[in-house]
Amino acid sequence: MTNRLFITLDIPEDTLDEIIKTRDELYQYDRVRWEGRDKLHITLKFLGDTDYKLIPPLENMLYKVSNEFLEQKLSFNKFGIFYRNKEPKIFWLGLDENNNLIKLQKHIDEECRKLGFEKERRQFHAHLT
Repeated sequence: MTNRLFITLDIPEDTLDEIIKTRDELYQYDRVRWEGRDKLHITLKFLGDTDYKLIPPLENMLYKVSNEFLEQKLSFNKFGIFYRNKEPKIFWLGLDENNNLIKLQKHIDEECRKLGFEKERRQFHAHLT
């Protein structure tokens, strides 16, 4: 069996409050249902459909990696909307470049490669969706 997996960063609750408040003030579309606060995240690695057998090694790897990187302060610098069929669907926030976040993403990507996942081909652009 498989599960569709992402490796993401959690966002502090007070930051989520501000994001939701700002988003709702800026984008008041009656026909748009935005994602709930529990789904807002910063993706570090998309794993895709992943065999359940790989979950324990992934958890172990992430535990080790998370201990190597201290909590970081991230700053958002821009925002926008991704559209689908000319309708606004996904609110996004761009982040200021952060070398430690880039190192974390690259480290996770490399460790995932060792577990059999493909290396990320695209350059990492940190954003919240």
